[in-house]
Amino acid sequence: MSDPLFDVSDQVVLVSGGTRGIGRAISQGFAERKATVIVTGTRQETVDEALDAIVGESVHGLVCDVADPQAIRTGVEHVITAHGRIDTLVNCAGVNRRKPALEVTEEDYDFILDINLKGAYIMS
Repeated sequence: MSDPLFDVSDQVVLVSGGTRGIGRAISQGFAERKATVIVTGTRQETVDEALDAIVGESVHGLVCDVADPQAIRTGVEHVITAHGRIDTLVNCAGVNRRKPALEVTEEDYDFILDINLKGAYIMS
């Protein structure tokens, strides 16, 4: 993209949940615009699959479970050590338990909130 308003070349972009769906599409968009992109996922296999699928000059993977605050801290420290900074953070990691609201257990609720809310907060 040649519009300088949307120039992200040479930026370091961390995309939590960047291995699938919307997160992967966002990662691809940043990679196409020459950003250094770090995609996270909970399993090495999904990170590797995303790295194979995303086309770009500087795309990296990181296993990081956003439900685990220490994994977030370790992952962010790794990115900063490896790349010097994080210019853009995209919190895309998210989960759901597909069931009627009346059937959602406290365990389900904690699982969803730990990733979708607490994980995004700690990552930020």
